[in-house]
Amino acid sequence: MDERLSALGLANPVADPTAVRTRADRVPTLSGTVVGLLDNHKDNADILLTRIGEILKAEYGVKDTIMRQKFLPSMVAEPRVLDEFAQTCDVVVASIADCGSCTSCLVHDGLELEDRGIATAALCTPVFLNSFELHAKYEGREDYEPVMVDTISTKSSEEIADLAAAIVPSIVAVLTKADG
Repeated sequence: MDERLSALGLANPVADPTAVRTRADRVPTLSGTVVGLLDNHKDNADILLTRIGEILKAEYGVKDTIMRQKFLPSMVAEPRVLDEFAQTCDVVVASIADCGSCTSCLVHDGLELEDRGIATAALCTPVFLNSFELHAKYEGREDYEPVMVDTISTKSSEEIADLAAAIVPSIVAVLTKADG
């Protein structure tokens, strides 16, 4: 069954609760890094991620950003996208968990990247925090912590820019904190 779901780009929301996932090492600093930006195709996610990338370059010395957009929010990222990020990025920011199926898929994508050694900050709205935590637990990473962000779908570009500035320090903390 999981093979058929995977072939369709879907995540099994009832994963094996005995699974153990890997926590990627965090980078000591973002200076000189390449940051992947995974846009799950939700309204305004591209605007938010673009602004986050600009701030990371200007204020944290990020060398480059690579943005890729998923085909649909309710599908897992294409393997080629995860492969590209794993080969070219030091860390990834993934946006946005703000509904049921997109939350399970975003958790899945983030944990797949973590398993490949890429620290990943997943953005999640407060309303879907419980769903995010449950999916992470059942995917084998109860300690996978999201970065909390307000809903962005109805915000203006200016509001999104302000929101990005407010959450970047939390993103940096998730990607750079020491292991242990």
